[in-house]
Amino acid sequence: MTKIQLSKLSYETIEKNQNKKVKAASNITLRAPLKEIPNEYWDKVEVGNDWDREYVESENARAPGDGTRNFFSGGKGIPMMYSRGVDGENGPWGDGPWDRRFKNWEVLNNFKKYVDENKSFAIITNNFVHADQRRKPMIIRDIIPTDRFRIHYPSRITKMLKDERKMFVDSNGYGRLREIQAFEFLKSIINSYEIKSDIKFTPGQEFTLGDWDKHRTSVWDEIEVTEQEAREWQQCNDSSHKQLEQQVTQLQTQNQQSQQTITNLNQQVNQFQSQVNQLNQQIQDKDKQITSLNNQISEKDKKLTELQTANEQLKQEIASLKVQEKQCQIDKDNLQQELTTAQELLKLNQEVLENSGLSAITEVPPK
Repeated sequence: MTKIQLSKLSYETIEKNQNKKVKAASNITLRAPLKEIPNEYWDKVEVGNDWDREYVESENARAPGDGTRNFFSGGKGIPMMYSRGVDGENGPWGDGPWDRRFKNWEVLNNFKKYVDENKSFAIITNNFVHADQRRKPMIIRDIIPTDRFRIHYPSRITKMLKDERKMFVDSNGYGRLREIQAFEFLKSIINSYEIKSDIKFTPGQEFTLGDWDKHRTSVWDEIEVTEQEAREWQQCNDSSHKQLEQQVTQLQTQNQQSQQTITNLNQQVNQFQSQVNQLNQQIQDKDKQITSLNNQISEKDKKLTELQTANEQLKQEIASLKVQEKQCQIDKDNLQQELTTAQELLKLNQEVLENSGLSAITEVPPK
């Protein structure tokens, strides 16, 4: 026989032998959800003191009363029992802490087995929901699954299981269990997979290799195998290592190729970035030119506006002058007519003076 450190076994070796039973060569501790631990390990399990956490959490929850403003503890369901208010049995009613009953005869009989059946159920108020069914607290041995109870403090049920010292070897309500039936019952009254326990193996004790792979707590665990198994597993390891080395070599080659590709791409990126920078500079220069041209256009537009305004004023002045010119022409024509008349009068007077010495003519005779 020879020892092998479990952490040095390859994944393929463990995968191929995951259902194989192996012997511990050192103290080995596995940690797994209590509900997942196989029953074959019951005598190697050390249960933590938090196995009743769900019951404590339930009584710390708050549930509203039936149509009242009052709130009560025990507002969550508990694994050992049904509640109409929480589990929706003929409900939901919304009155979680009460009207609870044991799920079935199996759970109830196991509960009776690990507590004192002669005690009364006084820690759980036996007030039935229906008034005609109310009675005093019952003796535990007389309870049947259809009996309903108002339970505000579910941890008192698990406290009975702890205090009676019938489930666990030690008197503190946790640790190692007395029998496999107690272990099975404990798993049945727990729902949460977050509640974990330790499975401890001493040298020489057997466990399944796959269980160690899923629930190991140390990399230093060792097992004892035959020389033939050691050689076979070593060969499997070597083969796995060779495959890994080949994969590593391939990955390294791929990595080198990828690095070269990345380098080439980086060079292209740098080239494109240089082109982008140049184009951006050209765009900036064009932007400056556009700004300058826009300023010139604005100035020309301003001058054009001024010229257009002056042009309008000149047009108005020309129109006014044309009106004046027309009036002057009319005045001129009138004066010309008067001049013509005056000249004719002058001529007549001169003729009269020259020919007859008569008085001057003041009016032109009609023709």
